[in-house]
Amino acid sequence: HIRNLAVDQKCRRMGIARELVEAVVDYADKETPAELVTLVVDDTNTAAINLYKSLGFDIESIGNPSTAMPKYGQWTNGRSIMSKKL
Repeated sequence: HIRNLAVDQKCRRMGIARELVEAVVDYADKETPAELVTLVVDDTNTAAINLYKSLGFDIESIGNPSTAMPKYGQWTNGRSIMSKKL
């Protein structure tokens, strides 16, 4: 699970977040027994959502307890759970 990802405002739109996520996914795929990478993103952060989608992440739930609770034991109001199968 990617717990937190932040890039300083002065350094955004430089591909740093993409490189960080790609590195985490690559590491998880090659060096761990993980079968899935997950993260939570604010529903209002369309730039991040679009980035994650472009990297192959799918939206699992959108602040909805009926979809999030069975899979992850929690739900997030105003935030989406996204995942990528390895």
